[in-house]
Amino acid sequence: MLTARDLAPALTRYAVRLHERIGAAHHVASPLGAWLILALMAGAADVDEAGLTDGQLAALADALGLDLPSASSAAKTLLSTRHPAVRAAVATWLDPRVTTPAMAAFLAALPTETGPIPAQEAADTWAQEHTDGLITTFPIDLAAVDPFFVLANALVSRVTWVEPMRSADAHGLGPGPFATSVRTALHALPGYGHRLQVEQSALGPVAVHRASAEGLTVVSVSADPEHSPAAVLDTATVWRCGRGLPWRPETSSPARDTLSSSRTATAG
Repeated sequence: MLTARDLAPALTRYAVRLHERIGAAHHVASPLGAWLILALMAGAADVDEAGLTDGQLAALADALGLDLPSASSAAKTLLSTRHPAVRAAVATWLDPRVTTPAMAAFLAALPTETGPIPAQEAADTWAQEHTDGLITTFPIDLAAVDPFFVLANALVSRVTWVEPMRSADAHGLGPGPFATSVRTALHALPGYGHRLQVEQSALGPVAVHRASAEGLTVVSVSADPEHSPAAVLDTATVWRCGRGLPWRPETSSPARDTLSSSRTATAG
């Protein structure tokens, strides 16, 4: 069975490609959520009825960073054994007119709720309910696309920090690029699961912030803006996997990591 450490290279590579495609502007996205959709599809991609060529199957495996059976198995394991602080929902919606034996077998193997393709308002409600209202509109205009098959997922973490960050005047940051562009900063007191240090890395000095809450660990890495987002993301993965850290978060339960990284500020 693949472990989180085994999956890290494939997920990091996918995250880099996803963020590069979205663009350099500020954005919030979940590479894991997008990867899970593709990995679940891998479970049926290699059946004869799918009609995919060897080249298309190879391209799918390349995008996932794993062979198709391993990716499909990993996705199902992640959804069925997720951390208790993480809520996940997967829905499969199908136009009844295109139901086939191969599709029926595929749907039966998925850890999803199933049903007919809903109206846009119902899809919006599904997104709101499964993201605690963080996403209010389903990201596909179902009426405009008129799909025959939709596979959707939602991931949300609801945690409470042992010691929440506090608002502070940004002047406390000292001179630098944020002195005139930021009014309020977040201040984390030492201890209580928060660790902030400047560390040497392949990129030179980087700021690494690591915080624990309810068994989850969030790692953020900030580096000089001359470095590409891909390079910073790769560096953050090193710290997420626990290598190079002279300290460990103060938590009594095993930590499962979520990752965010940036060049000059944290972006998901």
